[in-house]
Formats: sequence, C-alpha cells, structure tokens
Amino acid sequence: MRITGGLARSIPLKTAANADVRPATDQMREAVFSSLGNAIAGKRFIDLFAGSGSYGLEALSRGAAGGVFVEKHRGSMTALSENLAAICKSIQCPTTVCEIIAQDVFSWVPSPDHLANIVFMDPPYVIIDQRKQDLADRALRCLDTTNNHGLLVFEHPAEIEMLLHGFELIKRLGGKKKNDPAVSILRTK
Repeated sequence: MRITGGLARSIPLKTAANADVRPATDQMREAVFSSLGNAIAGKRFIDLFAGSGSYGLEALSRGAAGGVFVEKHRGSMTALSENLAAICKSIQCPTTVCEIIAQDVFSWVPSPDHLANIVFMDPPYVIIDQRKQDLADRALRCLDTTNNHGLLVFEHPAEIEMLLHGFELIKRLGGKKKNDPAVSILRTK
C-alpha cells in the first residue's frame, strides 16, 4: 500500500497486523481522488475509522491543509503515527497540521476547531447496514458547511446503497458484486 498521488506519491504506508483491518486499496483511493480533483486543495478533513490513515494521508499529499484522524485500534494507531511522520517529512510540513484521536468514532465529539470540509469514512463493513444513518449523522456533525457544501467520502460494500438523510449522492465508484469495495461521494444538502 502506498500514497498514489501528490507530493508524497509512492511513499509506502504501514498497516496494523490485524485480520480485522481492511485498508482502502491504492486503486480505490486513486479513483476517489481523481474524482475529487481540486476539491482537496487547502481543505480540512476528518478521517473516521482511520486505520492506517490512507484516505487522510492521501488528502494531505494532494494539498489538504490538515485534519483529524479518529481511530481506536492500538495497532492501527501505531501504524498511523508512523505513516503521518513519513508523509509530513516527505511533503515538508509539521505533523501538527494533523491530530490523531485515539477514540471510538461513536463516542468522539468534534469541537468547533475540528470541523472539516471533507469527511472520509471507511468503517468495518459489518456495521454499515445496521448503522448507516448513525454513520451519516456522525459525518454531518463533523462537517463545516457554513460557506459551502461538505463532502462525505464513504467506503462500503458494493451491495449497500448509500441513500442518506442530509446528503445527496454525487458519484459512486468501485465494484458491483457482493462485498466488493465501493465508494460513494456525497454532498450535504
């Protein structure tokens, strides 16, 4: 796994040695960021269920101003910290442009300083179908929509439709077969 574009292109990313962790593939992230284009530059992000931090770190490499990673798994936190240090060294930015929060996504309450323009969400697939609207509500609380629409980039199994209250679907990427990864890019209404 590596960063697919921007200033840190080709920098490898570490992942936790845990069977429950399912990192976003390079191909999927490349498709997502090609679709987002310049929407990343200068923006703040929140990477929920961050894991190795691949979505947020890709955004940082492609010009995001900084952001927050929320992850509760200890092994993933270690990999994420090392990945953040490597990316920031590569793009010559201080690691302080990002904050890593070791907490469960559902119990974390973002402060006004944490609000972002883009939320990346790649939760465990097993919780998505039952908690889909809870996840959407969590993303809405993280978005700063005062000057514009906020974006939610949500990775999910292909068989799940992402019709979420408070959002409109603007693009869907990825597979079509059961359990294939897919990404829905949604905008706040």
